[in-house]
Amino acid sequence: MVDGALPVVGQMVGVVRAIYRYPVKSMRGEALDAARIGWHGIPGDRRYAFVRAENRSAFPWLTARQVPELLLYTPALDDPAHPAGSPVRVRTPEGAEYAAGSEELHADIARRYPRPFHLLRLGIGAFDNAPLSLITTGTLGALGDALGMELLPPRFRPNLVIETPDGEQFPEERWVGHVLDVGDGAEGARLRVTEHDTRCKMITLDPETARAEPRVLEEVVRSRDECAGVYCLPARLGVIRVGQPVRLISDADV
Repeated sequence: MVDGALPVVGQMVGVVRAIYRYPVKSMRGEALDAARIGWHGIPGDRRYAFVRAENRSAFPWLTARQVPELLLYTPALDDPAHPAGSPVRVRTPEGAEYAAGSEELHADIARRYPRPFHLLRLGIGAFDNAPLSLITTGTLGALGDALGMELLPPRFRPNLVIETPDGEQFPEERWVGHVLDVGDGAEGARLRVTEHDTRCKMITLDPETARAEPRVLEEVVRSRDECAGVYCLPARLGVIRVGQPVRLISDADV
């Protein structure tokens, strides 16, 4: 799966093109100009999730796998200045707005998923394999070229999109086991790239329409061993902004 030359420590590998936060798991994300990275990722990211009450597996979440239209619900923080503790409101696909924990929102989703479920709020952390996920424009472009279609970043639900130079394909696969220095000076954050991001049905769903295109997952399975993008752990807390440089550094510099 990993192609090309090994990365060069100290090399600038790209710039931050986009930052996303997802207040409710599987619902629409929000684009940010900047984010302060904490030990649990971006404050306010995936602190709410709906749980299928009858599911006892390691993945009990109610997601767009079961209800594709969840991608069309738009959550927003009531208090963006204090994202970690902010209540969340959700706009439905039809335009109504309800508090995340309200009976009205539950009833609206229940029209699409009639089985028992409930809302879970996590004070810290995220309902995912790691606090942060990342994908590059090189990966999006390469997969899109193979499929003959444009693949927008929200389809893959990353926290960070890194624009990579010269159209390099799948560069983040070579970053696993390395550290990314993101930003300028002591204010910037550092991220340890820990593992490849194994994909599922979610990436078949168009984030704007919720329509499925199975070819997307089929291509990722065929050409990339089911993986696209990577997971990261914070190695140094700091602020990340759109447009900032991203460099590879050694563990000794962390």
